[in-house]
Amino acid sequence: MNLFEQVIMEWLEKHCLENSRSTAVKYRQVAKKYLLPYFKNIKSRDISYALLTDYHYKIKKENICLSISTQRIIFMILNNSLQYALINQYINKKIYIRPHLKKEKAIVLIFSDMELSRLEKYLFNSFDRFSAAVLSALYSGLRIGELCGLKWEDICLEKGTLQVQRTIHRLPAENQSVSRQAKTELVVSAPKSPASTRIVPIPSFLVKYLMHFQGNNQRGFVFSHDPANPLDPQTLQYRYQKILKKCDIPYIKFHCLRHTYATRCIVSGCDIKTLSELLGHTDIKLTMDYYFHSSFEYKQIQVNKLKPIS
Repeated sequence: MNLFEQVIMEWLEKHCLENSRSTAVKYRQVAKKYLLPYFKNIKSRDISYALLTDYHYKIKKENICLSISTQRIIFMILNNSLQYALINQYINKKIYIRPHLKKEKAIVLIFSDMELSRLEKYLFNSFDRFSAAVLSALYSGLRIGELCGLKWEDICLEKGTLQVQRTIHRLPAENQSVSRQAKTELVVSAPKSPASTRIVPIPSFLVKYLMHFQGNNQRGFVFSHDPANPLDPQTLQYRYQKILKKCDIPYIKFHCLRHTYATRCIVSGCDIKTLSELLGHTDIKLTMDYYFHSSFEYKQIQVNKLKPIS
């Protein structure tokens, strides 16, 4: 194998077998957009520190709008491809690049108390499937794909729990050889990580709401008009935007319902280990970085505990 772009693709194909399909799609898209064009027609044996330094400069300076997480993926793919090339003797010396990326500070956007009041008033007076999904997100912290993947068999209304066992993604179709075929498809897969497979307790008022919403429907996907097929996350995202508009609330992305849930748990006194398990995080550090002491309301509560000594 002479061309380094081929090495990158070979490493990706072997590595992506170990990842979920959604992660594999993301890695391939990043490689196609940011790696393959630069290394096109460059032979593996011609890879040098000077070439890598030039590439590093282009990524850091010419793509200043790239997030730190995307840059991290770019350099991860590049360095692993270089290691793969060495192991398979496509290159004859160890070579890699140190990206020197700054730690990306987590920015958590949440709904204000006034916005929540307006939103909840609308949701509690509406028992359609989209309102039920939004309210469930707000009081369970489930990701949008996890909500769309919920089946009635995953919900125990007697115990007041939701069990996360699957997630839904809209991904590029695997077979697009026929022009009339859809370019994307809904994919039902296992949750994001083993930690994401979890049981989440929900408050009693949400249990009552879901009982009312359930009616005689005892089977299939909870929030879909067709119980046999899941709700499309893109459809839920669109209807969520419409709900915010009806409530006269400025748009923030659907994932902020999860952020709001987590922040309110912290403000209510939930310990960080419990919150990490509720959210399905693989590492408690991730929960700490995102949510611990991130709420201004939380800071106000803590400061107001201070009392004059005299």
